[in-house]
Amino acid sequence: RDSPQAFYLSRSGDFENFRKSRPLQDDDPVEYLIASGSIDAIAWAASFGDLLLGTSGSEYKASGNGSAITPGNITITAQSYWGSAGLAPIIIGNAILHVQRHGAHVRDLFYSLEKDGYAGNDLSLLAPQLVESHHITQWAFQQSPGSNIWAVRDDGVLLCLTYMKEQNVYGWSRHVTQGKAL
Repeated sequence: RDSPQAFYLSRSGDFENFRKSRPLQDDDPVEYLIASGSIDAIAWAASFGDLLLGTSGSEYKASGNGSAITPGNITITAQSYWGSAGLAPIIIGNAILHVQRHGAHVRDLFYSLEKDGYAGNDLSLLAPQLVESHHITQWAFQQSPGSNIWAVRDDGVLLCLTYMKEQNVYGWSRHVTQGKAL
């Protein structure tokens, strides 16, 4: 609670061991504080080839400068400045989906050769009436059939986002039920 921008990685191969050696060794635990200029709590972390971190103000890539992340070899670079809500991201193929800071918009994040980093899109752009003035409280991925993300809004309405990045296809639908989705 005292360091919302900090993240901790345990000793390699020993998930509960956070003891450091003197002198520092490559398999020692990593403790890192993201210096962003503002207090942006880490909302999620995802392994996606790189270690991606979503904070309330930005999305970051943590890397080991071409090798494994070690206590003495870690670089954190901002990839976007949209900010993330506290929901765990969903990885679909070559993209990671996350809910934007205020909980309403869904964004994807994928590696872009042109940017030589991660880029993304606002997937809520085609159906803002379904998400604006609400926030997403839960979501889950259905891989087959189709490629669907089922999302529950704060008012219990069930939404579905069909997402096929490789075909450049995505679309939203609203599903009316006899009650509320929880």
